Amino acid sequence: SNFMLYIDTRGSECCRELAMKLSEADFHAKTGQYFDPMFSVFKLRYLADSRRVLPEKTSKICFAADYIAYRLGSEHICEYSLASRSGMFDIDKKDWWKDAIDFSGFKSSSLPHPVSTGTCTGRLSASAAELAGIEPGSLLILGGHDQICAAIGSGATESGDVANGMGTVDCMTVLVGSDVNRQKLLKSRLTLVPYIKDGLFASYAVNFTGGSILKWFRNNFARELCEKKGSYALLDAEASGVPSGIVVVPDFAGADETALLCGINLATNRGEIYRAFLEGETFKMKTFLDTLASAGYSPGRIAAVGGGAISPLWMQIRADIFQRDILIPERTEAGTLAAALICFTSLGIFSNIEQAQKAAVQYRSCYKPNSALTDTYKKAYRRYIKARALIKEIYYD
Repeated sequence: SNFMLYIDTRGSECCRELAMKLSEADFHAKTGQYFDPMFSVFKLRYLADSRRVLPEKTSKICFAADYIAYRLGSEHICEYSLASRSGMFDIDKKDWWKDAIDFSGFKSSSLPHPVSTGTCTGRLSASAAELAGIEPGSLLILGGHDQICAAIGSGATESGDVANGMGTVDCMTVLVGSDVNRQKLLKSRLTLVPYIKDGLFASYAVNFTGGSILKWFRNNFARELCEKKGSYALLDAEASGVPSGIVVVPDFAGADETALLCGINLATNRGEIYRAFLEGETFKMKTFLDTLASAGYSPGRIAAVGGGAISPLWMQIRADIFQRDILIPERTEAGTLAAALICFTSLGIFSNIEQAQKAAVQYRSCYKPNSALTDTYKKAYRRYIKARALIKEIYYD
């Protein structure tokens, strides 16, 4: 069967079907996920309903990373943080949840065996080694979900640590303990997945139109910059040096989302609007941090990685709005670094992942909040919250 990407909405009807049998609060308490067709259990149920012979004929179900590992020579396995994204994994017991598997329509025996990050799962097969140009018999060591790896590679180790992966999707990975208020997380559709360290979980706060809205802005309002090297840096240079005063609600994707731009006039220039986009996207991420704070986890240090972290302007805006220091690691490709650290730890070069992080994760800069802008941005944030509420009143009541 072909892969179904997480953005594939087939399975939406299956979400509604499960909601008639089980409360979303119970589902979230067990799996750490909410009702959404992005999660595998709903895609599997869709496949079982639309292709009724498929469950009987299926020997193995592989998620994307598991399939690649399996083809390389690995056992049929799945890492905890990736397993949890299926909506069928008990994040406390760290095992498959029978009720969800039964709903999927597939056999539990077809699922991969769940194991922890850093587990050695086999050796590279001769055929895969020939294709990859790697020594046959090389150890295969399991990594993890991309955001988990971004957190490891940015130095996140303790409850309250935040890794902000800024790419096409803007994701904040916040480390929390098992005592976090899960009902409050669910209210803001925040998920929970096991972290590499026992007793810790990661909660993902995601804006699916993170860096992509900047690309949309550039392609539509700065077309002459599209083919130029460093086009976003050029837009940064155009941006106003002071808070824009413009409201941008950056909900550009999703069936139940509508974006908003307001507060402009004939004197408004492109640079001011661009800065407003940077601010609006940051305000949205602040709402997630506020939810986590209400659940008992006020963020501590925030490390930013990915393409967005290259922008000094955006990082300073984040520091000013979040009222937190923003650390920039020396190695911004944090997921790649994490993969190496996981392997080194598994091989015994480091005794644990924290020791590996201390040896390899350094920070090249730190953006500190400008206290002179605190009141201005607090007022702008209140305006942003009111604008979001207004959108709901206009379009969804």
